[in-house]
Amino acid sequence: MLASRVALGATIGLLSCLVGCAGYPGVVITGQVEDWMGEPLPGVAVVGLPEKDGVLSGMSDPLGRFSLRARYIPEQLAFIKTGYTRHVLSLAEFHDTIRLRVPTVPRLWPIPAVEGVYLAEKGRYRTLDSARPTHYVVPDTGTASGLSVLPAMVLTESPLHGEIPSVWDPRGNSFLVGVRMPLDETRLWRLQRVMAASADSLAQRKRAGVKNARGGEAPAKKEDESLLQPAWLPESRVPVDLRPVDEPDNNLFVIIPREALTPGVYAVDWGSLLDTGVLEQRVFLFAVADPQTGAIPEPEKTEEELKREELREQQRQQRRKEMDKATNEGMG
Repeated sequence: MLASRVALGATIGLLSCLVGCAGYPGVVITGQVEDWMGEPLPGVAVVGLPEKDGVLSGMSDPLGRFSLRARYIPEQLAFIKTGYTRHVLSLAEFHDTIRLRVPTVPRLWPIPAVEGVYLAEKGRYRTLDSARPTHYVVPDTGTASGLSVLPAMVLTESPLHGEIPSVWDPRGNSFLVGVRMPLDETRLWRLQRVMAASADSLAQRKRAGVKNARGGEAPAKKEDESLLQPAWLPESRVPVDLRPVDEPDNNLFVIIPREALTPGVYAVDWGSLLDTGVLEQRVFLFAVADPQTGAIPEPEKTEEELKREELREQQRQQRRKEMDKATNEGMG
């Protein structure tokens, strides 16, 4: 009996030394790290947090595997690689072990070098066109912020929408991604085409002493028809869910509309279309095409718009005749 007690005491002492003796790696932590496509990711620094004596760091090998030796299990593991999102994994549920195989495989997403909004599609990022809104004066409506350009990126179908998926598949899903942008201020708008006059053009006419029939800046119904041009203004706000990929850093987040986007023109902004004086003035644009025609749908022109276009064409032809006449007289 005495011999058994001595042997048991020796065993307990040995285990205590394995875990707590200075200089001995009492805990071995192993696992795997992958990129957003599920492929092994080498060169990832794996660091125990909080960083203090007895918590060591390591690096993932060419197969994405890592192995750490420490005196105890840290509270968290941080996975860090330049050009990728940082992933922090909690180990609070694990204790009283000298060998731990991390059951969760962290995935690090690549981060584009330039901030903005992207479409992630088939494992690649595509940049959305950006523009800065200008002020327009809409007849019988007033002043509004809008855009004069159409996006070059036209999607054949709505990006990922609805419920936030538990498992992401960048190879099969296409989705909108914000990179280093204000997370909480993100808005998604559906735009509409209207005929409006640039506020800058009206201001130039005012400085030159030219006023419309009503004596104001708003375009008159006839005299200022030549100033009206197509502009894209906010029509309605689309509700979205924002899913950060790398909390709490929030350097990269997915923008998920709560419903499928119908064919039309859309914009992501941070208040500039509402003219709220925000620091981020850029607006990022994309369009969803009509599945039958493959084109961006535009509203049918009203009879008034057709008359305006006809009037502008007549004015253009008249100016051309006057220029040709002046040129011919000068040459004669």
